Amino acid sequence: RLVAHAHLISDTPRYGNARDWFDTAAARRKPTLLVCAAFDELHRADAWARCRADDRTFRLRTLAVNHALLCQHLDCLRLDLDAAAWHAEGAAEPHSRL
Repeated sequence: RLVAHAHLISDTPRYGNARDWFDTAAARRKPTLLVCAAFDELHRADAWARCRADDRTFRLRTLAVNHALLCQHLDCLRLDLDAAAWHAEGAAEPHSRL
């Protein structure tokens, strides 16, 4: 009876984006780093990533944690130090506007 009340995730929330956004030309023009939790209860990043697996502008980083743990400790990954995550290869160094 408990299983009958469970709501299992079968798709990823899109937050207003088209279902195939990751596979569009606009998405492929931007270098993308997708960080996801292997045991995510809310999102299915593997479904997003399939279409970009061989794309040189795309990187996938999967961590063996759940959604809450990844969100709470995302700063520990120090993504701010990974220039390739934010800029196309060969692009100019980032400059702060602050």
